[in-house]
Amino acid sequence: MKEIKAIAWVPQRGSNNNIEFPSRLPKDDFLLKDLEPLGWVKTQSLEIPHLSPTDVTTQAKLMAEHPEWGSSSICITASFTPGSVSLSAHSLTVAGFEWGRKNLDTSVNPPGFNPNMSERVQLLLSDRILGMTMVPEGRIWNYGIGLTQLWSPNISYNMILDTPLLFWAEEHRPAAFLTVSFIKHLVSLGYVAHLHKSSSLLLKARIVLMLKIVSHDSFGMLSYFCTYK
Repeated sequence: MKEIKAIAWVPQRGSNNNIEFPSRLPKDDFLLKDLEPLGWVKTQSLEIPHLSPTDVTTQAKLMAEHPEWGSSSICITASFTPGSVSLSAHSLTVAGFEWGRKNLDTSVNPPGFNPNMSERVQLLLSDRILGMTMVPEGRIWNYGIGLTQLWSPNISYNMILDTPLLFWAEEHRPAAFLTVSFIKHLVSLGYVAHLHKSSSLLLKARIVLMLKIVSHDSFGMLSYFCTYK
């Protein structure tokens, strides 16, 4: 039995279909001393009895690229079912590891995938929580909604003790807030009436803002690493 002692929100770029982690895992000689990696956690909108092809691939590649991730490492899924949240944990079978580490097909139904490539493992919950959360310096971890152009698998980061920013935090999508500020600035200058009569600039600005918000809604995956003592 393993106890989760720390959760680290590493820099990441995710979508509804997959998640990208940095090539370098979190390291800290003091904060992570005597701790070892357990696995990662992801959210999903539907509960399924096995890991998806994308999750099998992600787990297998993490294990293949980082020897400290042994065969006992797991993926915990948090499913947002109507009116509740369901948690489950899965590990890979040998067949799942071999298929996932070689898989390059990111489609929903890649050839060769089998639901039996992962198996469910026991997960115990307790109301006694003693641990810590870690985030990158600057607290920015979500590069999937407004900072995607800054993402790189080789991104450099250091971890600190702190609470993570919200998924939709302003720091994660600064362009959207700049658009809102621009519209407010036009209003403050008294250009609103003029723009409505002789120009469609304000209307276009509103449309752009709406498109940005709609496009942001297509991203919903949050993943992070867990370590245990």
